[in-house]
Amino acid sequence: MKKKNQIDYTTESSKFKYLGPYNDDKAYAELMRQSFYIINLLHDAFYLLGFDEENRNMQKYNFGKGGKENDRVSVVIDGVHCKDMTESNPFMSTAEDGYISYLMICLHNEEKTGKRFIDSASQVLSHEYTHAVVGRLVSEGKPIFGTLKEPVWGMEACIHEALGDFFSEVFHYKPGMTRDTPFYIPTAHRKYKISSDLNINPYKYSSFNPIKDTNDTEYNDYHEYGQIFAVMLHEVLWEIIDYYGAEYTIWDVLYNNISENDYPAYIILLKGILSGVKKFVIGETSFLAARDHIINGVRSHSENDVFVCLVKRGFAKRGLGFGKKAKNPQLPINGKRYKTVDDFEISSECQDILNEL
Repeated sequence: MKKKNQIDYTTESSKFKYLGPYNDDKAYAELMRQSFYIINLLHDAFYLLGFDEENRNMQKYNFGKGGKENDRVSVVIDGVHCKDMTESNPFMSTAEDGYISYLMICLHNEEKTGKRFIDSASQVLSHEYTHAVVGRLVSEGKPIFGTLKEPVWGMEACIHEALGDFFSEVFHYKPGMTRDTPFYIPTAHRKYKISSDLNINPYKYSSFNPIKDTNDTEYNDYHEYGQIFAVMLHEVLWEIIDYYGAEYTIWDVLYNNISENDYPAYIILLKGILSGVKKFVIGETSFLAARDHIINGVRSHSENDVFVCLVKRGFAKRGLGFGKKAKNPQLPINGKRYKTVDDFEISSECQDILNEL
């Protein structure tokens, strides 16, 4: 028997946009329609960027293009069962290739705050869907990327969260925005919005300073520490947009018959980032390692030295530079809190290239 505050809604077609009226008590039916629509958009966006059948994407039919099929995403909206566990924190339960992954939307907080999940559904679902993409790209078996253990000091879980926020940001990019335009997910608990304006977001590499051997989320919040890497990726993105321009959004590219010659340059960046993610190694991916994998991934899509140097300058803007200062976290003698040091340098070769721009 179906319990109160539950609704079933399934369909096999993405042909129609579901934009029905918001006219029932909890609007579960409309939220499910919107979620279905958004998840299909995200599938198409990540497919464009390289998350396809061979890379273990999530879709019902693979049409003989590799990978395992019958593993489309299933969205579950629940105002009953998950309130004691997550109190409305959405989460992605990612299964291995060939098995259905579940995206849980918990609505308990709507009753407490009066804020509707549907009002920020696109941002939240973009973040959560990215978790599944990263999980499947990193691991060929069970996608468990994001260990909190040493020797990566919880950085993998932070990178996981950072990529979710970053792709949510880039999927909401519109011409006319600037690198200082703040981005945030309204229902997420983040200390700062993502922006290049240091008055809005002051995070740098040296902001990563968790306490050793504690599970206290007040001090070791991988969502919050993930914002450090998220704003680094933001700087990288805007180095590319500011130099090359971006007249179109990714949705224009997908659905408005834009010539490939007119694709915004940041599409190449996004493909490079995902190519870098594929090289992440569970238990070995620190911020520095992730940076290097992403740069190598970008190189696999663009041999243009200016493009690559702009990516490097983006990381260096937030202290993850290429001198001798940026190292993996160090624990001071008799210290309880890890320490990281900022490095704002880029290579002399890149300095010469960028100085000529």
